[in-house]
Amino acid sequence: MYSSIIKLKKALGDKAELLLNGIEDSELTDILTDSSNVIDSYIKTVIPLPLNEANAMLDQICLSLAKAEIYRRFASNDLPKDVSEQESKAYKDLEKIQQKKIIVVAQDNPENDTNFTAKPVNFNIFME
Repeated sequence: MYSSIIKLKKALGDKAELLLNGIEDSELTDILTDSSNVIDSYIKTVIPLPLNEANAMLDQICLSLAKAEIYRRFASNDLPKDVSEQESKAYKDLEKIQQKKIIVVAQDNPENDTNFTAKPVNFNIFME
């Protein structure tokens, strides 16, 4: 998963308690997993998966997708404008990654050799 339940609850802010009342953490894990799978479906052609390290941009995209799904499931599909805009931006960013307009670059970790699949890899994001 590209994000965590703790980060998701924090991203929901003061509405977390109301939105998530009676919702089990396992349901939130499922939502984060689904959001991560969406991300993977976009980036798998340009980035070797699975990623070995966390990535701030992908974490934010995951949170944006997950927040929108929470509103769909638990708030009668009543997405606030900012949540809808964040979701839209997340999909646009994924499309840009897929089109290589935003490039997530693997950099060899100086402590390891260049074996991409067997060693941890550091990722940076560059925008054209």
